[in-house]
Amino acid sequence: MGSRARNLHDLRLRKVTSEIVARYEAEMEPLRARVKALEAEVVDGRRRKKVMEDELRRTLLKGMVHVNMEALNIFHNNAVDDTAHVPGYDV
Repeated sequence: MGSRARNLHDLRLRKVTSEIVARYEAEMEPLRARVKALEAEVVDGRRRKKVMEDELRRTLLKGMVHVNMEALNIFHNNAVDDTAHVPGYDV
């Protein structure tokens, strides 16, 4: 193969390679953008999950406090009722 033919083949190879790389990059760009959007969606989902878990935890704790306060009131009222019949005992 002569030098001129070799140069033509090298030029053709570079041109075809450039076209393939350009097509690859063009196809990859929307995929990269989609991956980036999905990663942001995952981060947002994790943030929302954390907020919801924290709100649920606070709600449950408030409910537990309320139940405990009711129990204390009931026990206190029962103690007052029980000691009301004992002479000389004041609560």
